[in-house]
Amino acid sequence: MADHDGVAVYWDFENIHAAVLEQEQGPGAYRRSVEAGRAQEPVVEIDAVVDYAASFGRVVINRAYGNWHAMHEYREQLLAQSIELVQLFPVSRLKNGADIRLSLDVLDDLTAHAGISHLIIVAGDSDFIPLAQRVRRLGRQVIGVSAERAAAHHWVTACDEFKFYRTLARRRSPGTTEVVDEVLDLRDDAGDLLVRAVTQLASASDADGWAKKAGVCQMLLRLDPRFDVEEMGYASLKEFFAAHDDLVEVRQGEYDHEMRVRREAVKARQDAEGVGAASGDPVASRYGRALKRTGVRLLSPDDFRLGLEQATRLPPGPVAKAEIDRYLGSAFVATGGEPDGEAMTKGRKLRHLLFVAGLPVVSRTGDVSFAVDTVAVGRTAIVRALVARLRNSTDSLDSEAVTHLLFGDAVTAEERQTVEAACRPGLPVATGKPSVPRSSAAPPT
Repeated sequence: MADHDGVAVYWDFENIHAAVLEQEQGPGAYRRSVEAGRAQEPVVEIDAVVDYAASFGRVVINRAYGNWHAMHEYREQLLAQSIELVQLFPVSRLKNGADIRLSLDVLDDLTAHAGISHLIIVAGDSDFIPLAQRVRRLGRQVIGVSAERAAAHHWVTACDEFKFYRTLARRRSPGTTEVVDEVLDLRDDAGDLLVRAVTQLASASDADGWAKKAGVCQMLLRLDPRFDVEEMGYASLKEFFAAHDDLVEVRQGEYDHEMRVRREAVKARQDAEGVGAASGDPVASRYGRALKRTGVRLLSPDDFRLGLEQATRLPPGPVAKAEIDRYLGSAFVATGGEPDGEAMTKGRKLRHLLFVAGLPVVSRTGDVSFAVDTVAVGRTAIVRALVARLRNSTDSLDSEAVTHLLFGDAVTAEERQTVEAACRPGLPVATGKPSVPRSSAAPPT
């Protein structure tokens, strides 16, 4: 193996342990175990992450930072992988300063070992963003690994590639139960991502819009480090492309297959998602793009109204998120049958909007119940949360453009009043965070 294929792995171990524990046992599980003074039960499959690291080359550094007095149950796993342990005594109940010590060690190691080409950081903390930027300036690849619950959005995008922990664990244990977090699934954005990738490649090489198929996968990773066909439920890249043949066409080129975006299909898709509703209003279109950058995917005005009606009929009590998606998705099936893929996508988008509005109550087991007593309650909470996000990206808001974006042309007086009230300066805005039990805590940093 060449000298430049070295891989260095750095673990903020308490961060990944807490995130996986809370993903399995619900919010607040880590804080409760710390407060009880119990030894931490092993929940992280260390082998799965090390196997992934080895796919990039020879692992020359494998170092974990944490309070090993509390993590001693991991002893056998850590010894089996020859992981170097750095003891960090907690400076407070839930903070040990691992991010600072880890960052300093990374810079020292890169100076001393010129052959390190890939750096893998097992943590979800946004405090590592400056480190990633520095490492990339030095010409190395940065790969992040974390559980969804702990993966800060800007940390994910700072990496060259990002893997969710459960994807790696599932490769070793295919029967592992999938835990879906409140963030919108990447597969809902996959079509848009593919269109962007093909468009970018084609603009640099072909006036007719054709791009080399071989370069598309690399471009997808550059645009979104989370991109992973397995994570989205596809067996291969070929299957992923086939599932989106309505958006891109393929032909045999001189040396390789080539891809081109089907422009009419993309426009029809945007219209169906509500983007087209704002096409005649440049301000509304700008607002739509701003919301999309924050992870929000809007429903069309008619689907939004249908979904709000359905949300008021959600069964009482905690329900698994997959069942909520199915129930909400059934609103978009005219025959009253089981929701298909498109209806399920709309159901997930609606659930995400309810989460953005801070309407759900999350149990310690991860199940969810919603407090949407009436359509007006749901509409007001969602509109206020979306307006709060827009305020972070613009100095002033045009309530008419926001109304057009969310409710189209056939807007009711009550819908217009809801938007105008939310856009009024000085109105308190929703936090956009779901309610959780009082003992809940974020993973340590």
